[in-house]
Amino acid sequence: MNCLIVDDEIMARKSLGNFCNREQGLNLISTCENAEDALILVQENEIDLLFLDIEMPGMNGLELLELLPYMPQVIFTTIKKEYAFEAYEYDITDFLKKPITQKRFEKAIAKAIAQRGQLTAISKASAIEEIYVRADK
Repeated sequence: MNCLIVDDEIMARKSLGNFCNREQGLNLISTCENAEDALILVQENEIDLLFLDIEMPGMNGLELLELLPYMPQVIFTTIKKEYAFEAYEYDITDFLKKPITQKRFEKAIAKAIAQRGQLTAISKASAIEEIYVRADK
């Protein structure tokens, strides 16, 4: 899975990057410190999994989701649990509260892999007679 990390905190980017590099099956495409740069990268690359902070200077993570040309799986990474309810309105894969532990990161990745497997199975089973279109995020 191609991954992108978007977080304004350098230590959070490094920590998540280290977790991604240890996890088989994840390909870390890049890290960004702001949503504007992330939007460009998503438009230029096929991103399967987005690790996204919510509170960032300029455009925040929720605003970024509104502008994406397609919706990858999203794992929010934030210090404030108050965003959890709003985050799930976007049908995200998981919500990680900082500081993130390796064990909790692995659990989130397992969810992402399982969800990707379900989507692949659905698309293969219905490829002959049906087309599924994701709408409204």
